[in-house]
Amino acid sequence: MKALLFSIILFCLPGMISAQIFLPVNGTVKESVTGMPLPDCNVYISSRRCGTVTDSLGRFTLNIPIDRYDEDLVMSYVGFETQRIKISKAIYEENEIKMTSAIICLSEVVITGEADRLALNQSDQPVEAEVNENINNVQVYLSQ
Repeated sequence: MKALLFSIILFCLPGMISAQIFLPVNGTVKESVTGMPLPDCNVYISSRRCGTVTDSLGRFTLNIPIDRYDEDLVMSYVGFETQRIKISKAIYEENEIKMTSAIICLSEVVITGEADRLALNQSDQPVEAEVNENINNVQVYLSQ
């Protein structure tokens, strides 16, 4: 009997040790100026590869392992600045995260191209334009 009890405990012990406690984090991600929800916004734990995306109304729910309690919850969305909040402050609350637009200044873009002179000479086609009698609404008709 003791051997059976010992084998049952030995068999079940690893499963009980590896079980983790999860804490729920809920919230809504919105645009800061208009207050519109941001669907498909990435929400994840900073040090792990687990996370979720917001639904069509900007809402999310993420179950956080208790050992990640002191880390950051990160929200990222294309065209917006990445937001971070402490998981310890976000647990058991309905969080509303406001995302601000990211302003990105780019340097000058130069586009160059090459064309065959013979191909350009053969592709010339005249374009005719007609102006409608209505002066307020100018319409251009292209014909070949």
